[in-house]
This record gives sequence, structure tokens and C-alpha cells, in this order.
Amino acid sequence: MLIVQKYTTDDGSWGLGDFIRGIYFLHQFCRRKNHQLIIDMSQHIVGRFVGKEPKIPYPNQKPVRYECHKQGKERFLLDAEAAIERGESCMVIGCNIWPNTPIDDTTRYYVRETIQPKEEFAKEINRFLGFLPPDYKVVHLRSGDSNLEKNYAAIPGLFPPTKNENLNEKRLSVLYNEIIKGGCLPKETLFVSDSQVAEAWFKEKWFMTVPGTPKHSALYEDAENTKRNLLCFFGLGRAAKVLQYSVYGWGSGFSKWITETYKVPLAVKPLPWMKT
Repeated sequence: MLIVQKYTTDDGSWGLGDFIRGIYFLHQFCRRKNHQLIIDMSQHIVGRFVGKEPKIPYPNQKPVRYECHKQGKERFLLDAEAAIERGESCMVIGCNIWPNTPIDDTTRYYVRETIQPKEEFAKEINRFLGFLPPDYKVVHLRSGDSNLEKNYAAIPGLFPPTKNENLNEKRLSVLYNEIIKGGCLPKETLFVSDSQVAEAWFKEKWFMTVPGTPKHSALYEDAENTKRNLLCFFGLGRAAKVLQYSVYGWGSGFSKWITETYKVPLAVKPLPWMKT
């Protein structure tokens, strides 16, 4: 059976890390069950910059969505089995289910090839990386969806704020000291965040940043924002080390899955004000 993992604007609440996590799961599943897998990003703005056009035609239909919780995985496995029993030749889906661990190099290489930058964008990535020092490190701060709303009115009322998401100057100063203790120094470290407030603050402290305005790719589907986020993404993938901070207990898929794909050491750290 052919399984198509399709990234569309209908999945706008999924960031790139969520989608790539689903690719890892599906590649493991298809190898185990001897199914054929196609990844199609051509109907999402990300597909302008990375990925390949599918070579095998498939039904042009809206993908069935399977979330990463336990029920989502169970429903996918049941639906796949039922599709085989009915003699169906194709499932078109959108999936962000967690893969099994450990992840081997065969699956890792498949994902690496799947998200390969297109030729012109690859040149932009190389130009950007050329401005960074050798063996640079990255600090990634996932600030939280209510900050997205506060910073630039993403979807009013959708994300209730939590006490951990208030990025005031006092908290950023504490985080700065933690980052320095972790060995990430100004002028040698790229700071990446979905928070405009945090990026501006750390830029003033001489941390390197990607040019442009931080916006979460799941909520802002425009070419310049997408390109900027992908520069951040591949900047993480070429780093000597990544420190991840997140207001969420599960961390951030954005830095988790690019570092997994390129085997970059990732240290997941709690925000200082979440330790107690």
C-alpha cells in the first residue's frame, strides 16, 4: 500500500518539527510493514524551499489527520489495517505521531533526504552559515503560544497564558546567566526563538540572530517568514551544540527533530523559573 504524508495549509497548527516527527514514525512503520511512503510538501509554503515533488501520482484528497497522542496512534494503526483488508491502494494522511526509539541511521538518512533544501535556497543557507563562526553553538528558546498571541495577535483567545511564559527583563537576565554557565557565549552563539521580545533582548547582548522578525511557522504562512524559520532550522542542524529551553514540558519539536536528523548534540534545559 502507498502511504502519503501530506503537508498542507489545512495543518496550519502544526509546525515543521511536528510534521517531521510524523515522517520518522511513518518511515519506521512502512519499513516494518513493507509499504511505500511518499512525503508531499508541495501544497504547503515550506515546499517552495525544501523537499521534492512526488514522482508517483496519488488521489488529490484532503489528508486524514492523526495526532501524536496515544489514541491518534491507535486510530492510525487500526485504519491502516482496515484499508489493507478493503484492498485500498493508498492512504493520504497528515501525521505527527512519535516514532519508536532508538532511531537508526536508515530512517535518519531518509528524513535528511526528504527535507533537502532546493538548489537556490541551499545557496542562501550556505551564505548565512558563512557569516557564522566555526563550531558555533545555538540557544533555542520556545516561548509559548500565548506569547505568540501577545507579540503579534496570532489567534486572539486561543492560547491561555501560563505563568511560565512572561518573558520580562528579570527573567531574561536570569536565563542569560544560565546560558553563559552552559558555555554559550555572546558573538559565538546563535540565539533562535519564536519570541520577538527575547530575540531583541539577546541581540543587544551580542548574541547572533537570523535577520528578520521571529514568527512561528505554524501560524504565519508567508514566504519571508517561512524562509527565515528554515534558516533558523538549518542553522540548528549545522551547529556544534544546541541548548534548548522551552515553556513546555515536552520541549520543542523544532530543535528536537533537526538535531536528531543531523546528529547534533542537544541539551534540553528547564527554564530557570520552572525549576521550583
